[in-house]
Amino acid sequence: MNRSIMSLDIAPSEYTPHIYFESAADTLWIKGESYPENAWAFYAPLFEWARALVVTKRPLKVCFQLDYLNTSSTKMLLDFLTQLEEYHAVGSSVSLVWYYQPGIEVMKEAGEDLFEGLTLDCVVQEYP
Repeated sequence: MNRSIMSLDIAPSEYTPHIYFESAADTLWIKGESYPENAWAFYAPLFEWARALVVTKRPLKVCFQLDYLNTSSTKMLLDFLTQLEEYHAVGSSVSLVWYYQPGIEVMKEAGEDLFEGLTLDCVVQEYP
């Protein structure tokens, strides 16, 4: 397998999350706040990475640890989850974890709403 295909590290900013893939653990992390000026442009590398992932058929765990996201970011994440559903449909294992800060019910509910209706293994829980 070509490791360069699996490489992903999008640096965070004041308005965007850190998105990176831990290859050794087959885990993709999306951490921080997400309210970029142009959500489509920011998330485009993630979609490209996910398209390349399909050929690997390796298991994937995606961990979200977001403190805030706006409407356009929510739309991008829904589109990404659709890609993951398609990846799973071709026989790859995908699991999702949505971490939220204790007491921040709005972020707990955001995770529950995003995961609603998915066939993937999904967990919503407080930060470890």
